[in-house]
Amino acid sequence: WIKDPHYFQPRTKMPQFNFSEKQLSDLVEYIWEEFQGEELEIPKEFEVISSSDKDTGEMVEHGKKIFMEYGCTGCHTKTGIEQGRIAPDITGLASRDEERLEWGNAQGVDKYIGNWVFARLKDPDLLEKKAKMPYFPLTEEEMAAATMALLSDAGEDIPSQYVVSASDRENYPDLPGEFGKIVDKYRCRSCHVVYGKGGWVSMHPLDSEGSEVKKEWLRGYFSLPYSLRPILPERMVNLKMSDSEVDLLVNFFTTVMVNNSIAGDKGTFTEEEVARGKRLFDKYGCISCHIMGKDGGYVGPPLTTVGDRLTAGWMFAYLKNPRYYEPWSIQPDYGFSEEEAGALAAYLTSCKEMKKDIRVSQGK
Repeated sequence: WIKDPHYFQPRTKMPQFNFSEKQLSDLVEYIWEEFQGEELEIPKEFEVISSSDKDTGEMVEHGKKIFMEYGCTGCHTKTGIEQGRIAPDITGLASRDEERLEWGNAQGVDKYIGNWVFARLKDPDLLEKKAKMPYFPLTEEEMAAATMALLSDAGEDIPSQYVVSASDRENYPDLPGEFGKIVDKYRCRSCHVVYGKGGWVSMHPLDSEGSEVKKEWLRGYFSLPYSLRPILPERMVNLKMSDSEVDLLVNFFTTVMVNNSIAGDKGTFTEEEVARGKRLFDKYGCISCHIMGKDGGYVGPPLTTVGDRLTAGWMFAYLKNPRYYEPWSIQPDYGFSEEEAGALAAYLTSCKEMKKDIRVSQGK
């Protein structure tokens, strides 16, 4: 399963890791030793059935009937078994006649539809002996919220202006060519938004990644990812992609997944621009949230070598209007002028691992 999870679960969000045979063996050995629970005893009923002479075909048919009756097809697919309806229609639930509902063993409970729904969620067997509805470990707050939602349906038509269509985030549009195959193989959309669809484990969509990061940095990051924000527990995993896969992703990102409103790299800045940007960096206390060298905070991403990672065009655009690019961002909007944003971008671009690579011109 670890070697090829998509074979066993085609819809799993787990990516395809390119583990070596030795790594697979070690990982399985570790999981087997570390996460082994208590040994389960075989139920006596099963022992009786196993030791009986009951026809196997009859048992299979009985099991199939139970599989369908208890709605297992709601979560699990099985070849040759159609998904049937085992639960009653709950359309217009709020308008149901309480006297006609099954109240079972509910003692001292007012016969109000809201109480019936809440009790059903809390303990299905309370209202119906051997209920087919499974038990869900919901909190009382969750049960109350679900009850309120169900009671909002009185069976009447809802005006169209109040209807919100739920988007099915599982039905992602197909991505083009080899790029799409790689995204699917590594389940990139389990954590990232790509072309407007995907998961939000990473809060930064990748649709404009080619305009935001530098090509060589992206290549190195795919080969050996590391934490960009130490304060966050989420980490980009090392997928051990091949060189050809990395090249294809990098080229696709930098040529297709770009934002035309973001200018390309300026390349060089004057010493005056860099110096002014440094003064602005100090003036606005950026180091309170960002690491610079050995000092700084952990709220935002480190900026010590940000010039190796981000393009000057992206930094300029983001500093000018952070909410436009990331509405959820906690980066303050200082209302920088173009000159101020340009100076800050110049200073941040100069922050690189190898200072000798910084090219500073004497003119604009």
